[in-house]
Amino acid sequence: MTHFLLFFQISILLSLSSVGQVLPVIKNENAKNKITKVAKPKKSPAPKISSSVKHIDGYYEYYPVSEKYLYSGLIRNGNPHGHAYIYSKIDTSLLYEGLLNNGNYQPDDIDKKVGNNAKGYEYYLKQGEQALQQDKKELAISAFKKVSLALGSEIILNSKCKEIIAMAIQNGDKLAGVDEFQTALSWYLIAQSLNNNSTIQKKINYCKAKL
Repeated sequence: MTHFLLFFQISILLSLSSVGQVLPVIKNENAKNKITKVAKPKKSPAPKISSSVKHIDGYYEYYPVSEKYLYSGLIRNGNPHGHAYIYSKIDTSLLYEGLLNNGNYQPDDIDKKVGNNAKGYEYYLKQGEQALQQDKKELAISAFKKVSLALGSEIILNSKCKEIIAMAIQNGDKLAGVDEFQTALSWYLIAQSLNNNSTIQKKINYCKAKL
């Protein structure tokens, strides 16, 4: 009994001595230095813009060939090709009609063509007359069309132009009268390049029908 009471007293003393003591805390040194990193959203790669645009070959009307001009005609390999109609992008007025450099087109070709077209109708009228003297009717027609473009409706008031128109119609009538329709047609086309009216168009259609 005595031994039991002694053991009980010792147990109580030991339990009281432990009251109020703080248990040691084990610290994780790695946790101190560990910084939580927030993942940044990945940036999408910038879209690549190709400098080369693939054009479909074909005939285009009012194609914006530059900041200043609209183009009607063939597009081949992305460039104007062949017989061209060049219009102002501002008011769509016709500035040039004729051939561009086939297969060797340069960006300033149109500027040069339009610039040459501003030389004045006298320059092209003279070119057309010289071409007729050399029997180069196609060159004459090209030059006379520029005269018509420059003068507009006033072309019928120009004495020199009226003289050339009358001569071309007269030659065409004579040749059509002897069934030389091909040559007659070439003269009517010269007259038409200066004055495209219904009378001349009928003569052209008549010759084409006979060919």
